Amino acid sequence: MPFYGLCDCNNFYASCERVFDPSLEGRPVVVLSNNDGCVIARSNEAKSLGIAMGQPFFQLRETIRRADVAVFSANFPLYGDMSRRVMGVLRRLVPATEVYSIDEAFLDFTGMDDADFDALGHRIARTVRRHTGIPVSIGIAPTKTLAKIASKLCKRYPKLDGACFMHRPEDIRKVLGRFPVNDVWGVGPRWGRMLAEQGVRTAWDFAQLPREWVRRRMGVTGLRTWCELHGEACIGFEEHPADRKRIATTRTFDRDTEDFGELHRRIARYAALCAAKLRAQGSVCGAVSVFLLTNRFREDRPRHYEHVVLPLSVPADSTLELTARAVEG
Repeated sequence: MPFYGLCDCNNFYASCERVFDPSLEGRPVVVLSNNDGCVIARSNEAKSLGIAMGQPFFQLRETIRRADVAVFSANFPLYGDMSRRVMGVLRRLVPATEVYSIDEAFLDFTGMDDADFDALGHRIARTVRRHTGIPVSIGIAPTKTLAKIASKLCKRYPKLDGACFMHRPEDIRKVLGRFPVNDVWGVGPRWGRMLAEQGVRTAWDFAQLPREWVRRRMGVTGLRTWCELHGEACIGFEEHPADRKRIATTRTFDRDTEDFGELHRRIARYAALCAAKLRAQGSVCGAVSVFLLTNRFREDRPRHYEHVVLPLSVPADSTLELTARAVEG
């Protein structure tokens, strides 16, 4: 039987900061978004303080002072470099990897059918930690969806020591019976609400629904998730993910502004970043989209949103051309 794995870096941005400052181990750590607007990463200690993902920074000042929370502005070049290091280690340990996000990668164990996957998972977790300093959770199971669930169990239960090999039918049934259906990979908020109306609360409840009902109400995508929960691998493995169809660079400003010169400089810089991403994947674009919106936290002032799309006469990847069109927008 083929098995898939999911390597998920624990509290990735916060863990990256700890790599370069070991004294932060055991201390609450939060990482803030661009311009320090809101929380985008938390250590386990910060989570235990009740600090929520996406919570505005200004609401946390007293908690941060009282609990001696270490606060960092996001350093995306650093996080990107650390991600490449983690992925490089994984590629040396398994036959193939599929980078899913900056802190997650699927692992393909094809050709390793006789391996001791429990021991292998722990070896991968220890090796990544030793070579990069980043703690990870390794989930291994017959399908990608089950591997995702197994990796979440590692974070929930420290006694698993960073790896969970979930393959016995009785174990899978027990886990699915306690796993919220909203947390299943592929079940979004809309389907979650619809399933709740049907009395479906857990992944096991979902797996017990009739196949035809799932296909009729949730289409091929929902049926694929249903099959994966039954141990039938339906989601393919992409060692080389497809190029992105849309590329965006968005930022929250650190203060309100009505200065067109400042907007000009920022929009030009963001357009240049998009052009660099475009060239990196060997693509060109046919249009440039620009949007601006007012401060959604200023309830004392009117809210407004503007969006414009400017087509290019000839698809391009030129920084100069994309910047000019963005500023025009």
